[in-house]
Amino acid sequence: MMNKRHFLLGTCGTLSAPLARAAGSIDARGPLEACAGLATWQQYLGESFRLDTDGRSLGTLRLSRLHIRGSQRDCEQFTLGFAIESAQAVPPGLYHLTHAQGDGLWLRLEAAGRDGLRAEFSRLRAA
Repeated sequence: MMNKRHFLLGTCGTLSAPLARAAGSIDARGPLEACAGLATWQQYLGESFRLDTDGRSLGTLRLSRLHIRGSQRDCEQFTLGFAIESAQAVPPGLYHLTHAQGDGLWLRLEAAGRDGLRAEFSRLRAA
């Protein structure tokens, strides 16, 4: 069951991303890196990523959902859900994702339903 805080966090990220893109060349998003937190990933919701492994492209994924599993003062846990836009079969493993702006990172991806992948995060917040 979703509580009011989770609803607002998800909705604010979803609503603010198109406004940030519409502002022009100014990109106020944080860098996309392996230590990126929930707030950074919310800004990439709905955007596409190139999926690579072993130096070859496997296709594209779209960040389609964010699921907050738990949040405490010093730790946040969440799941990223990716829809496969155009890719061959993707077995569980470590893959490199690259955003159109050039930001890229390595993520461990696992199958999530018929046409999706997921990445699990359990991240300590900076002190």
